[in-house]
Amino acid sequence: MEKGTGTFSAQADFETTVKLFFAPLPVFLLAALWLGSVVAGAQTVHEKMQEGLLDFDERDSQDSPAKADETVEKEVPEQQTERQDEEEEEEKKPFDMYWDEGLYISGLWENVRVKIGGDIQNDTAGFANTDSAAALLDTDIDGGVEWRRVRGYIEGAIHRNIEFKLRYDFSVSNPPNLKDAFINLVNLPLPLEITVGRFRAPLGLDGYTGADDTVFLERSTMSSAFLPSRNTGVLLHGETPRVA
Repeated sequence: MEKGTGTFSAQADFETTVKLFFAPLPVFLLAALWLGSVVAGAQTVHEKMQEGLLDFDERDSQDSPAKADETVEKEVPEQQTERQDEEEEEEKKPFDMYWDEGLYISGLWENVRVKIGGDIQNDTAGFANTDSAAALLDTDIDGGVEWRRVRGYIEGAIHRNIEFKLRYDFSVSNPPNLKDAFINLVNLPLPLEITVGRFRAPLGLDGYTGADDTVFLERSTMSSAFLPSRNTGVLLHGETPRVA
């Protein structure tokens, strides 16, 4: 009975942990999307206001008798042509797809850029003449094959203010399988970026380095034991302005 009760308690604790982990994710993601849309709208309004001020300055320059000819013949056509070219480039971005350590796709959806990729790492071990070592250690020494990491991810950007990433590990030996699920708000009025969701914690060089760039297949025991590799929450980060 005690064994059965312990098993039930462990399963209940695991289910509670999973629920507590996934419960805040939708709220974080929806809040990040809403905040990103507000920032994008504010920047669009700001750009429109700047264009309106520019047009107002152009009209004033046209009313000036001393510079009317120069403004009409040189400055106004050039500025209008550049603005029209920029608008046409934004509206008519061609579909583009290429490979560069991942599949890049742009132009399929308006103001959306996507990268699809993944990584696979295999751990294989084989031993020969292990009878003496097995007798000394009083245990069997067997070889084996393990798929250490089988990950797929999709990341990209929406407009100029929202970056996103979703990474999942299909290897059953590497829980939790959901590695990354976050939205990063960039190009904000302040010199800060806001990351919301589940992402790699910026603690320790070993844990913050990607699995493709580590020297060995496994990270150090000290790093894995004391520093969380990933966590769920909100992160404010950025570069402080330099003082000359």
